[in-house]
Amino acid sequence: MVLFPALIILVVSLLFGYVKYFRKSRGSKYFASFLQFLFHYSPQVNPFKTSSTKRINFVDNFICNYNVRHRFWMIPDLCQHISKKYGKLAELDLFGQRIVVVTDHKISNAFMTKHTKRLRQRFGNEGGLKKLNMLHTGLIWNNDVAAWKNNRAIFESTLANGARMLGELSDSYFTSTLSPSIKVGQPNSILTLLRNYTVTMTMEGLFGLDSCKSPSWRDNVKATVGNYFKAWEFFLLTPNTEQLEEEERHKKFCHAITSLSRQILASAKTTNQSKFIEDLALVKANDENQIVQCITEMLLAGTDTSSLTMFYTSLLLTDNPQVGNQLSKLINDSSTPESNTIEQMISNLYYESMRLVSVGPVILRQAEDNISLEGPDFNLKLNKGDGIVFNIAGQNLNEDPFTCAKKFDPNRYDTGGRVIP
Repeated sequence: MVLFPALIILVVSLLFGYVKYFRKSRGSKYFASFLQFLFHYSPQVNPFKTSSTKRINFVDNFICNYNVRHRFWMIPDLCQHISKKYGKLAELDLFGQRIVVVTDHKISNAFMTKHTKRLRQRFGNEGGLKKLNMLHTGLIWNNDVAAWKNNRAIFESTLANGARMLGELSDSYFTSTLSPSIKVGQPNSILTLLRNYTVTMTMEGLFGLDSCKSPSWRDNVKATVGNYFKAWEFFLLTPNTEQLEEEERHKKFCHAITSLSRQILASAKTTNQSKFIEDLALVKANDENQIVQCITEMLLAGTDTSSLTMFYTSLLLTDNPQVGNQLSKLINDSSTPESNTIEQMISNLYYESMRLVSVGPVILRQAEDNISLEGPDFNLKLNKGDGIVFNIAGQNLNEDPFTCAKKFDPNRYDTGGRVIP
């Protein structure tokens, strides 16, 4: 009886020794990852026998872990692989955590409608979130629910109250800044022009700073934001890496955006023209790190995400000129009864653009408590701590509910009972 535990200890010690040895060998990373996966893999992760999710097989589970760990796949790639092979509801074990992938809009809507308060947290590696300065700070990945609610209220208030001012700034920008900068015969990147626009709107409209007079600073902002997104992908799920040079480079990206946000905070305090930063300072008076991270995340949402959405919309309009002609005719038609008609058409245009090309292709959540959801053809239960990924990009290309899902058709939202992507 004594020999059996001793044998187990010996085998485990040898396996760990092999992992340590093989990790030093570039040609044996695959084997080392396989052994690591064996230590973390648990075929009994789901304690609920009534769940109707399809459990992906052992080989696919290893492939998913390997590709995400070594950053060959991002989460959207993983979702595409799983949904294509296993359908609308599947589960896997990712780095020791049970993850359910949902590629069905009805199930997603039911979850977010009935269990919103139990799905406010996002899953991610705490070590990686700390490097990104997102651990219990800011809005996007803040799992401190009380702090998240306070920060969200400030973001929503800023955007709601600043809509008119942003509209006026937009008119001024397009007439006095953008039009003269586009010269006939001079090549211009539409994405660059849109990023210049969104950076200007964010700096002037939300932070009360004038960035138009300093193109070099504006270019630095764009580069810093872009690099931070790369660091976000690098650290979010797998902060530990053998690529030490890559890790240091991405750490510098994180430090750079924090430094930029601190500069914005200092400048905004001097000009005293930003209600957003005033509200943050009022609520987070004793927590400068929270203020800095909120500024960082407003930069992310206000510059890169917005410009990419407009860019993809422009591309779709280029490929579908009849839609642009219809909108142009409506805008220039003096007999148009109300501006609501134009606003609705523009909204439909962006709905359809975001459906076909999702800038945010997935939503990651983590169950704060045990959750149960039943439907006509599924019975799903999440345990506290389980992760769930809503595969938005996959859902938006389903024929149900989007007939001719790959067709660009903004008018599809004018019909009754429409489904918004």
